[in-house]
Amino acid sequence: SRFDVVLGSVHFLGTWGIDNEDIEGPWLEPGAPDRIWSQYVDEWCAMAASPDRFDVLSHPDLPKKLGHFPTYPLELLYARMAEAARAGGRMVEVNKTIFATADDELRPVMNGIYINLAPGALTVVGTDAHKPVDVAFGIREAYELMARAGYDCVTIPLAHGERRELPIQ
Repeated sequence: SRFDVVLGSVHFLGTWGIDNEDIEGPWLEPGAPDRIWSQYVDEWCAMAASPDRFDVLSHPDLPKKLGHFPTYPLELLYARMAEAARAGGRMVEVNKTIFATADDELRPVMNGIYINLAPGALTVVGTDAHKPVDVAFGIREAYELMARAGYDCVTIPLAHGERRELPIQ
């Protein structure tokens, strides 16, 4: 059967799940955050350029999940990811879960890619809900933060690869 919307994401580097709380050891090796973030972005950008059918590129900031950051500014990586998404004509997920779980101090760091994508990028709000009750949680805040970052609309993926722009009010 055919899916109406296909999300692509990078969760593994080789066989290691970078967001696996039970196997955090690779993050703790000397120089690991720089290396892991760089490799993650390489994989994510390759996905953006891939001929495979991905409508939405998900989790552009997944490596931050366990709180490990590179020694260099994330903006350099986010700018590269934003350009790859634009060049591939892909929508990028603004994952509302991070708005609901992050503290105020970390939000600007974690969401740099979204600011780099604005304005004019194709963005869609992803729920990342693992339970039906969580589907709409934090959605209003996600739209408000997107508007403050410079977005004036969100992209709604439709069946058969079609898209619709919805103004953020």
